[in-house]
Amino acid sequence: MNIEHEFELHLPFWPHLTADQRALLVSGTSRRSFRAGENVHGRTGDCTGILLVLSDKEIVDRWVELGVRCTLSVMVADGYAAVGNSAYMTMPFLGSGIEAAMKAGNMLAKAVLDAGDAKGVLKAKDLWPYQVAYYKELGNIYYAIDLAKRWVLTQTPETVNYLLGCGAVTNEDMKLLSTDSSGESQNYKITPADIVRRIKLITAVDGLIPGLFGAVGTAGHGLLIALRMPKKYNARKVRRWQKKYDGML
Repeated sequence: MNIEHEFELHLPFWPHLTADQRALLVSGTSRRSFRAGENVHGRTGDCTGILLVLSDKEIVDRWVELGVRCTLSVMVADGYAAVGNSAYMTMPFLGSGIEAAMKAGNMLAKAVLDAGDAKGVLKAKDLWPYQVAYYKELGNIYYAIDLAKRWVLTQTPETVNYLLGCGAVTNEDMKLLSTDSSGESQNYKITPADIVRRIKLITAVDGLIPGLFGAVGTAGHGLLIALRMPKKYNARKVRRWQKKYDGML
């Protein structure tokens, strides 16, 4: 849903607002869904604000496969390097992996060229800079997000639909999970007031807060493990790190 487009269609005063006024209105807007017969306004005395009805059709749950594959902990060996789907380089939530695979291919090519004349088969130590480069740009954060996603998969479809529909998780949040290099995600900002608003929305579901904080803690711990990957190849150190990495999955 493009909120600004909806405002432009339904609010006659929208063209007369300043950029700051528009941003304020957009930041205080969220998409909600209600079941047939459900009380929209409530009786709390609070002002609900303007309601724009986007559709009166029932939204039917759609089941899709959400893979739990995570990028390989070790993507190189003597004479071999895994890239793209063979290394499970898909974005944990969005599913696409084309851009990540193309970036990884460029990193691998650089590692091969930097190795120079290998005099035969390239060794794991020659290809290790490729893995280091990939994890630095994408792999570390993908690993952390994947760990958080595994908590999401334990929730009911109703809970996931609520989080995505009530505004606790926004389109802007999801953009951060992409590999887009346009710089648009760098403008992402979240205010203390927005944090409070989201917490209130999340607390509406019993028992969700402890699980959510647990998932964030697990993701943070996983990120620290990923960041400790050996920068120079040493088979013993790599195996030790790999055991910790795989142990979180």
